[in-house]
Amino acid sequence: MTDFRMFINDHAFAEMTPAQLSLSQQAAAYVSTLLGPAPAGGHAVGKGGRGPCRICGVTTQLTFEHVPPRSAGNRQPRRGVDLATDLQSAPGVMPRSGWIQQQRGAGAYATCTSCNSLGGKLYVPAYSDAASAACLALREFIGTLPEDDDSGPPESIRFSTHGEFFPGAVVRQALFMIMAMSGSAGVGEAFPILRHIVLEDVAHELPEEIRLRLSLVITSRIRIHPVVAQVDVATMQYRALLETAHLPFAWLAEIGPESSYPSPQVSSWTMFTSTDEADIELRLPVGSIATAIPADYRHSWQVPAEDLAADT
Repeated sequence: MTDFRMFINDHAFAEMTPAQLSLSQQAAAYVSTLLGPAPAGGHAVGKGGRGPCRICGVTTQLTFEHVPPRSAGNRQPRRGVDLATDLQSAPGVMPRSGWIQQQRGAGAYATCTSCNSLGGKLYVPAYSDAASAACLALREFIGTLPEDDDSGPPESIRFSTHGEFFPGAVVRQALFMIMAMSGSAGVGEAFPILRHIVLEDVAHELPEEIRLRLSLVITSRIRIHPVVAQVDVATMQYRALLETAHLPFAWLAEIGPESSYPSPQVSSWTMFTSTDEADIELRLPVGSIATAIPADYRHSWQVPAEDLAADT
């Protein structure tokens, strides 16, 4: 599989050549730059806490941002687990310990009242409608398979919309979620145009070094990654990844050199405003969430034991 040495630790360092070690250190420094300096209380904020809003950057008391929105299947309590703990378990199996209970659903205290309200009003309704339609399409497609077909879900399906689809609203909600769960307000500071696109609802291209990819996932899990570094030891390049993945959408933002991931880019959707209807036709890969690795949409039966061992 791809060498996902993006979660940099001493064990990984020990296996690297000096050149790879140097590249990993550069990647770690880049991620630190994107996150920016931590506020006095740290990047993580609890209920009633103050900090920079990860969307607009204003320091204030932060509100809880549901990711994905409650209306897109995030109403029930969730168990949250970090990367290191999750990688100790078999794919798709919740660890017996080391997790935290998220009573309100998945999300974080990450946005100010104004940004929280703006997203909920302008983008969430269209996003939730699109998520519902995509779930229905997946169910209908799988329902057409013969009963004796044991090949599992399709590798990809044609994603086609005809009327009442608002790509500008959908992509802005995706960017909103990615920024809210990025770990800090640093991404918005580093790329002010992201704030402009989301807060002003203007048609504008993403920065050249940012690409947004979309896949479909059939899963009961939610996988969220703040800014992490991916070190590609084959090409000796590194990039930053941010991800929010949940039924039915997996959104992956990559910053830096372009990857070879099969998920198509939907960056051009920012050229629509939230009220622009458009017919979209894409072939989207269909995967799942079996591991804690960003951009890994393999089903549990596709994850060899040696791959899991390589990531622990």
